[in-house]
Amino acid sequence: MNAGKRAAGRPKLPEAERTVVTTVRLKPAHKAKLRSLGTAWLVRQLDAAVLPGSAPAKVSPRSRS
Repeated sequence: MNAGKRAAGRPKLPEAERTVVTTVRLKPAHKAKLRSLGTAWLVRQLDAAVLPGSAPAKVSPRSRS
């Protein structure tokens, strides 16, 4: 019955590229600052952050913007 029909909508992203919604409690000033800096800034900070007990991540100069 569904033979020959394409799935509606866009294709699913690979698991590594999917995002999830999360809640963080912030003071109003911090919320405003984060909104101003944007999610791209937050992602760069998280990618560059080093977890305690792990080796520093190598960040290429080209990945920074």
